[in-house]
Amino acid sequence: MIKEKDIRDSNIHNKLSEIIQRCNKDYINEDVKIGCISCDEKDYIFEFKKWGLNFVSCKNCGSLYVNPRPSFSNIQNFYQDEEYVKCQNDLVRSGKKTRTEKMRERVNFIKKIIKDNSVIGDIGSGQGVFLDELRKEIPNNKFIAIEPSDESSKICLEKGFEVKKSLIENIYDMNNYFDCLVSLELLEHVFDPKLFLKKINNMLKPKGFIFITCLCFGWDISILKEQSKSVSPMQHLNFFNEKSIRFLLENKGFENIQISTPGILDCDIVENAVKENNINFKIPWNSEEEKIKYQTKLQLNNESSHMWILAHKKEDL
Repeated sequence: MIKEKDIRDSNIHNKLSEIIQRCNKDYINEDVKIGCISCDEKDYIFEFKKWGLNFVSCKNCGSLYVNPRPSFSNIQNFYQDEEYVKCQNDLVRSGKKTRTEKMRERVNFIKKIIKDNSVIGDIGSGQGVFLDELRKEIPNNKFIAIEPSDESSKICLEKGFEVKKSLIENIYDMNNYFDCLVSLELLEHVFDPKLFLKKINNMLKPKGFIFITCLCFGWDISILKEQSKSVSPMQHLNFFNEKSIRFLLENKGFENIQISTPGILDCDIVENAVKENNINFKIPWNSEEEKIKYQTKLQLNNESSHMWILAHKKEDL
Protein backbone atom coordinates (compact mmCIF):
# COMPACT_ATOMS: atom_id res chain seq x y z
CA MET A 1 0.00 0.00 0.00
CA ILE A 2 1.33 3.45 -0.95
CA LYS A 3 2.40 5.64 1.96
CA GLU A 4 2.56 9.42 2.35
CA LYS A 5 6.37 9.28 2.24
CA ASP A 6 6.20 7.70 -1.24
CA ILE A 7 4.70 10.82 -2.84
CA ARG A 8 6.64 13.62 -1.11
CA ASP A 9 9.95 14.09 0.64
CA SER A 10 9.17 15.62 4.04
CA ASN A 11 12.23 17.90 4.02
CA ILE A 12 11.36 19.32 0.60
CA HIS A 13 7.73 19.70 1.62
CA ASN A 14 8.73 21.62 4.75
CA LYS A 15 10.92 23.90 2.64
CA LEU A 16 8.03 24.46 0.22
CA SER A 17 5.76 25.42 3.13
CA GLU A 18 8.31 28.03 4.23
CA ILE A 19 8.50 29.42 0.69
CA ILE A 20 4.70 29.67 0.41
CA GLN A 21 4.53 31.55 3.70
CA ARG A 22 7.20 33.95 2.45
CA CYS A 23 5.27 34.41 -0.81
CA ASN A 24 2.10 35.21 1.16
CA LYS A 25 3.97 38.11 2.76
CA ASP A 26 5.57 39.21 -0.51
CA TYR A 27 2.63 39.02 -2.91
CA ILE A 28 -0.63 39.49 -1.03
CA ASN A 29 -1.44 43.18 -1.06
CA GLU A 30 -5.21 43.05 -1.55
CA ASP A 31 -8.03 40.81 -0.33
CA VAL A 32 -11.18 39.89 -2.25
CA LYS A 33 -14.35 38.88 -0.39
CA ILE A 34 -16.32 36.23 -2.24
CA GLY A 35 -19.49 34.17 -1.96
CA CYS A 36 -19.30 30.39 -1.80
CA ILE A 37 -17.09 28.85 -4.49
CA SER A 38 -19.96 26.53 -5.44
CA CYS A 39 -23.40 27.99 -4.64
CA ASP A 40 -22.48 31.67 -4.06
CA GLU A 41 -24.05 31.59 -0.58
CA LYS A 42 -22.79 34.54 1.47
CA ASP A 43 -23.35 32.92 4.88
CA TYR A 44 -20.43 30.85 6.16
CA ILE A 45 -18.77 29.43 9.26
CA PHE A 46 -15.21 30.38 10.20
CA GLU A 47 -13.22 27.14 10.47
CA PHE A 48 -9.57 28.07 11.04
CA LYS A 49 -6.74 30.40 10.06
CA LYS A 50 -3.49 29.31 8.43
CA TRP A 51 -0.53 31.39 7.25
CA GLY A 52 -2.55 34.57 7.61
CA LEU A 53 -5.56 33.41 5.57
CA ASN A 54 -9.05 32.46 6.78
CA PHE A 55 -10.74 29.20 5.83
CA VAL A 56 -14.52 29.17 6.02
CA SER A 57 -17.18 26.58 5.22
CA CYS A 58 -20.41 27.32 3.36
CA LYS A 59 -23.52 26.95 5.52
CA ASN A 60 -25.46 25.74 2.48
CA CYS A 61 -23.22 23.23 0.64
CA GLY A 62 -20.29 22.69 3.01
CA SER A 63 -17.45 23.73 0.69
CA LEU A 64 -14.26 24.79 2.46
CA TYR A 65 -12.50 27.80 0.97
CA VAL A 66 -10.27 30.82 1.63
CA ASN A 67 -12.31 33.99 2.22
CA PRO A 68 -11.33 36.73 1.78
CA ARG A 69 -8.71 35.56 -0.68
CA PRO A 70 -5.72 37.03 -2.50
CA SER A 71 -6.59 38.80 -5.75
CA PHE A 72 -6.17 37.11 -9.13
CA SER A 73 -3.07 39.23 -9.84
CA ASN A 74 -1.58 38.32 -6.44
CA ILE A 75 -2.02 34.62 -7.27
CA GLN A 76 -0.48 35.07 -10.72
CA ASN A 77 2.60 36.68 -9.15
CA PHE A 78 2.85 33.84 -6.64
CA TYR A 79 2.95 31.17 -9.34
CA GLN A 80 5.72 33.02 -11.13
CA ASP A 81 7.98 33.04 -8.07
CA GLU A 82 11.18 31.27 -9.16
CA GLU A 83 11.97 29.79 -5.74
CA TYR A 84 8.44 28.39 -5.42
CA VAL A 85 8.49 26.87 -8.93
CA LYS A 86 11.86 25.21 -8.35
CA CYS A 87 10.89 23.76 -4.98
CA GLN A 88 7.52 22.55 -6.27
CA ASN A 89 9.30 20.75 -9.14
CA ASP A 90 11.76 19.23 -6.65
CA LEU A 91 8.86 17.94 -4.57
CA VAL A 92 7.21 16.32 -7.59
CA ARG A 93 10.50 14.69 -8.60
CA SER A 94 10.97 13.32 -5.07
CA GLY A 95 7.95 11.08 -5.54
CA LYS A 96 8.40 10.51 -9.27
CA LYS A 97 8.00 6.73 -9.25
CA THR A 98 4.74 6.76 -7.30
CA ARG A 99 3.41 9.80 -9.14
CA THR A 100 4.16 8.11 -12.48
CA GLU A 101 2.17 5.07 -11.39
CA LYS A 102 -0.75 7.31 -10.40
CA MET A 103 -0.46 9.16 -13.74
CA ARG A 104 -0.84 5.87 -15.59
CA GLU A 105 -4.10 5.26 -13.73
CA ARG A 106 -5.42 8.53 -15.13
CA VAL A 107 -4.15 7.70 -18.62
CA ASN A 108 -5.81 4.29 -18.54
CA PHE A 109 -9.07 5.88 -17.42
CA ILE A 110 -9.09 8.50 -20.18
CA LYS A 111 -7.99 6.28 -23.07
CA LYS A 112 -11.07 4.06 -22.63
CA ILE A 113 -13.48 6.89 -23.43
CA ILE A 114 -11.64 8.90 -26.10
CA LYS A 115 -12.33 8.22 -29.76
CA ASP A 116 -9.65 8.60 -32.45
CA ASN A 117 -9.20 12.02 -34.06
CA SER A 118 -10.23 13.83 -30.89
CA VAL A 119 -8.84 17.17 -29.75
CA ILE A 120 -7.50 16.82 -26.21
CA GLY A 121 -6.31 19.69 -24.02
CA ASP A 122 -4.45 19.52 -20.72
CA ILE A 123 -5.12 22.61 -18.60
CA GLY A 124 -2.04 23.56 -16.60
CA SER A 125 -0.07 20.91 -18.45
CA GLY A 126 3.25 21.75 -16.81
CA GLN A 127 5.98 20.02 -18.78
CA GLY A 128 3.55 17.78 -20.65
CA VAL A 129 4.07 14.62 -18.60
CA PHE A 130 0.43 13.54 -18.75
CA LEU A 131 0.05 14.35 -22.45
CA ASP A 132 3.27 12.45 -23.16
CA GLU A 133 1.95 9.31 -21.51
CA LEU A 134 -1.47 9.68 -23.12
CA ARG A 135 0.01 10.15 -26.60
CA LYS A 136 1.89 6.86 -26.24
CA GLU A 137 -1.39 5.05 -25.63
CA ILE A 138 -3.69 6.84 -28.11
CA PRO A 139 -1.48 8.57 -30.72
CA ASN A 140 -4.23 9.20 -33.30
CA ASN A 141 -5.42 12.39 -31.66
CA LYS A 142 -4.51 16.08 -31.40
CA PHE A 143 -2.87 17.06 -28.11
CA ILE A 144 -2.74 20.66 -26.88
CA ALA A 145 -0.87 21.86 -23.79
CA ILE A 146 -2.54 24.83 -22.07
CA GLU A 147 0.25 26.26 -19.93
CA PRO A 148 1.12 29.87 -18.95
CA SER A 149 4.71 29.22 -17.82
CA ASP A 150 7.51 30.19 -20.24
CA GLU A 151 9.79 27.34 -19.21
CA SER A 152 7.12 24.62 -19.21
CA SER A 153 5.59 25.84 -22.48
CA LYS A 154 8.99 25.59 -24.14
CA ILE A 155 9.43 22.01 -22.94
CA CYS A 156 5.96 21.08 -24.29
CA LEU A 157 6.86 22.57 -27.66
CA GLU A 158 10.11 20.58 -27.70
CA LYS A 159 8.05 17.43 -27.11
CA GLY A 160 6.03 18.23 -30.23
CA PHE A 161 2.80 19.40 -28.59
CA GLU A 162 0.77 22.32 -29.79
CA VAL A 163 0.87 24.90 -26.98
CA LYS A 164 -1.61 27.55 -25.91
CA LYS A 165 0.55 29.71 -23.65
CA SER A 166 -2.12 31.17 -21.41
CA LEU A 167 -4.22 30.77 -18.33
CA ILE A 168 -7.54 29.27 -19.37
CA GLU A 169 -9.31 32.32 -17.92
CA ASN A 170 -7.65 34.43 -20.65
CA ILE A 171 -8.54 32.22 -23.66
CA TYR A 172 -11.26 33.62 -25.93
CA ASP A 173 -10.61 32.01 -29.34
CA MET A 174 -11.19 28.28 -28.70
CA ASN A 175 -14.91 27.95 -28.06
CA ASN A 176 -16.44 24.58 -29.06
CA TYR A 177 -12.92 23.40 -29.88
CA PHE A 178 -12.10 20.43 -27.62
CA ASP A 179 -13.53 16.92 -27.39
CA CYS A 180 -11.83 16.46 -24.02
CA LEU A 181 -10.25 18.77 -21.49
CA VAL A 182 -8.22 17.49 -18.55
CA SER A 183 -7.57 19.34 -15.28
CA LEU A 184 -5.25 17.46 -12.93
CA GLU A 185 -4.67 18.74 -9.39
CA LEU A 186 -5.63 22.27 -10.42
CA LEU A 187 -9.17 23.11 -9.25
CA GLU A 188 -8.02 23.63 -5.65
CA HIS A 189 -5.62 26.34 -6.90
CA VAL A 190 -7.81 28.58 -9.06
CA PHE A 191 -9.03 32.01 -8.01
CA ASP A 192 -12.60 31.61 -9.31
CA PRO A 193 -13.80 28.00 -9.80
CA LYS A 194 -17.12 29.21 -11.25
CA LEU A 195 -15.37 31.15 -14.03
CA PHE A 196 -12.88 28.30 -14.53
CA LEU A 197 -15.63 25.73 -15.19
CA LYS A 198 -17.65 28.15 -17.32
CA LYS A 199 -14.61 28.66 -19.56
CA ILE A 200 -14.11 24.90 -19.81
CA ASN A 201 -17.74 24.40 -20.83
CA ASN A 202 -17.43 27.09 -23.51
CA MET A 203 -14.31 25.45 -24.94
CA LEU A 204 -15.81 21.95 -25.15
CA LYS A 205 -17.71 20.72 -28.18
CA PRO A 206 -21.26 19.45 -27.59
CA LYS A 207 -20.93 16.00 -25.95
CA GLY A 208 -17.34 16.90 -25.03
CA PHE A 209 -16.18 16.03 -21.53
CA ILE A 210 -13.95 17.22 -18.71
CA PHE A 211 -11.87 14.96 -16.49
CA ILE A 212 -10.84 16.56 -13.19
CA THR A 213 -8.74 15.32 -10.31
CA CYS A 214 -8.35 17.50 -7.23
CA LEU A 215 -8.07 17.71 -3.49
CA CYS A 216 -11.43 17.92 -1.72
CA PHE A 217 -12.85 18.43 1.76
CA GLY A 218 -12.61 14.79 2.76
CA TRP A 219 -11.82 12.83 5.88
CA ASP A 220 -8.17 13.63 6.59
CA ILE A 221 -8.61 17.37 5.99
CA SER A 222 -11.76 17.47 8.14
CA ILE A 223 -9.77 15.85 10.97
CA LEU A 224 -6.49 17.77 10.69
CA LYS A 225 -7.78 21.16 9.40
CA GLU A 226 -4.96 23.72 9.64
CA GLN A 227 -2.50 20.97 10.58
CA SER A 228 -3.05 19.21 7.26
CA LYS A 229 -0.13 19.41 4.85
CA SER A 230 -2.68 19.57 2.03
CA VAL A 231 -3.98 22.89 3.36
CA SER A 232 -1.38 25.35 2.06
CA PRO A 233 -2.79 28.77 1.14
CA MET A 234 -2.37 30.66 -1.18
CA GLN A 235 -1.43 27.52 -3.10
CA HIS A 236 -4.65 25.73 -2.15
CA LEU A 237 -7.79 27.86 -1.92
CA ASN A 238 -10.74 25.57 -2.71
CA PHE A 239 -11.93 22.28 -1.20
CA PHE A 240 -15.22 20.99 -2.63
CA ASN A 241 -17.24 18.00 -1.48
CA GLU A 242 -19.37 15.65 -3.58
CA LYS A 243 -22.52 17.73 -3.13
CA SER A 244 -20.94 21.11 -3.86
CA ILE A 245 -18.94 20.10 -6.94
CA ARG A 246 -21.99 18.39 -8.44
CA PHE A 247 -24.08 21.53 -7.88
CA LEU A 248 -21.44 23.74 -9.49
CA LEU A 249 -20.97 21.50 -12.53
CA GLU A 250 -24.70 21.27 -13.15
CA ASN A 251 -24.99 25.04 -12.80
CA LYS A 252 -22.23 25.55 -15.38
CA GLY A 253 -23.81 23.37 -18.04
CA PHE A 254 -22.55 19.83 -17.35
CA GLU A 255 -24.45 16.55 -17.10
CA ASN A 256 -23.76 12.80 -16.71
CA ILE A 257 -21.55 13.69 -13.76
CA GLN A 258 -19.57 10.85 -12.20
CA ILE A 259 -17.74 11.48 -8.91
CA SER A 260 -15.47 9.20 -6.93
CA THR A 261 -12.84 9.63 -4.22
CA PRO A 262 -10.24 6.93 -4.89
CA GLY A 263 -7.71 8.46 -2.46
CA ILE A 264 -5.50 6.00 -0.62
CA LEU A 265 -3.59 8.23 1.81
CA ASP A 266 -6.16 9.69 4.25
CA CYS A 267 -5.46 7.18 7.01
CA ASP A 268 -1.69 7.27 6.59
CA ILE A 269 -1.67 11.09 6.57
CA VAL A 270 -3.75 11.30 9.76
CA GLU A 271 -1.74 8.59 11.51
CA ASN A 272 1.55 10.33 10.69
CA ALA A 273 0.24 13.74 11.77
CA VAL A 274 -1.00 12.38 15.10
CA LYS A 275 2.39 10.77 15.80
CA GLU A 276 4.52 13.70 14.64
CA ASN A 277 2.49 16.58 16.08
CA ASN A 278 0.85 15.03 19.17
CA ILE A 279 -2.60 15.77 17.80
CA ASN A 280 -5.41 14.82 20.17
CA PHE A 281 -7.28 12.36 17.97
CA LYS A 282 -7.98 8.69 18.63
CA ILE A 283 -6.97 6.59 15.63
CA PRO A 284 -9.97 4.34 14.74
CA TRP A 285 -7.89 1.28 13.82
CA ASN A 286 -5.53 -1.01 15.71
CA SER A 287 -3.71 -2.80 12.91
CA GLU A 288 -2.56 -2.33 9.33
CA GLU A 289 -5.39 -4.57 8.17
CA GLU A 290 -7.99 -2.43 9.96
CA LYS A 291 -6.35 0.70 8.56
CA ILE A 292 -6.70 -0.60 4.99
CA LYS A 293 -10.36 -1.46 5.62
CA TYR A 294 -11.01 2.02 6.99
CA GLN A 295 -9.40 3.63 3.92
CA THR A 296 -11.48 1.40 1.65
CA LYS A 297 -14.63 2.54 3.47
CA LEU A 298 -13.66 6.18 2.88
CA GLN A 299 -13.23 5.46 -0.83
CA LEU A 300 -16.54 3.66 -1.19
CA ASN A 301 -18.46 6.38 0.69
CA ASN A 302 -16.81 9.20 -1.31
CA GLU A 303 -15.21 10.54 1.88
CA SER A 304 -11.54 10.52 0.87
CA SER A 305 -9.78 13.85 0.31
CA HIS A 306 -8.87 13.13 -3.31
CA MET A 307 -11.59 13.38 -5.95
CA TRP A 308 -12.03 12.26 -9.57
CA ILE A 309 -14.76 13.86 -11.68
CA LEU A 310 -16.01 13.05 -15.16
CA ALA A 311 -18.68 15.33 -16.65
CA HIS A 312 -20.10 15.97 -20.13
CA LYS A 313 -21.19 19.22 -21.67
CA LYS A 314 -24.93 19.40 -22.11
CA GLU A 315 -25.89 18.86 -25.74
CA ASP A 316 -28.41 21.70 -25.83
CA LEU A 317 -25.87 24.39 -24.97
